[in-house]
Amino acid sequence: MLPPSAWHTLTWREGTNTPLRSRFAAIRVRPAHRDTLHSEPRSEAWFLVEWPEDEAEPTKYWFSTLPDDMPLADLVGITKLRWRIEMAFSKLKSFLKKTAARTKQDLWDAIGRG
Repeated sequence: MLPPSAWHTLTWREGTNTPLRSRFAAIRVRPAHRDTLHSEPRSEAWFLVEWPEDEAEPTKYWFSTLPDDMPLADLVGITKLRWRIEMAFSKLKSFLKKTAARTKQDLWDAIGRG
């Protein structure tokens, strides 16, 4: 259990109506998944936890290999930015699949095989 002093309320960006903010804590940990298969222990990583004020317990968790001197505000900002990038990439992928399917159908129609 992290002490109350470990939690900090941070704003990571402006939302549509209000700033997006929540409570976060981060500690350095050493992931130990299947360490018996490795000759050396894994490097330390950040363990970032989000606990919104209106929740009874933390709701989101991340591991990060960002540098150990990374300020908490930057760690949160980069972590939250990653979600936006993944959503944009997913939408682009979906759009390209639809475009490719339409192009393929147009080609088949043009040569009379549609």
